[in-house]
Amino acid sequence: MFYDWYGREVRVDVVDRTGNRQTVWSKKPEFDAAAQQTYVTGTAIRVPVVYVSEAMVEVYVDGVPEASYLLKEGNPPVKTH
Repeated sequence: MFYDWYGREVRVDVVDRTGNRQTVWSKKPEFDAAAQQTYVTGTAIRVPVVYVSEAMVEVYVDGVPEASYLLKEGNPPVKTH
């Protein structure tokens, strides 16, 4: 994401190997000073994820898919979108 996202709705979902989806992190748009200092361009979202064999992590900004990452067998995430 190459823009400030304090004023955007952000959601992180995990889809397990059987297709079950779970939202593991989300934030509503925020416009206060703290949010404007926290959610700037380049800010990382770090969410611990536990999975069996493989899972897909999907990031949505304002309801639109922004990125997805394949987690497989303990290897580093592979960006797929």
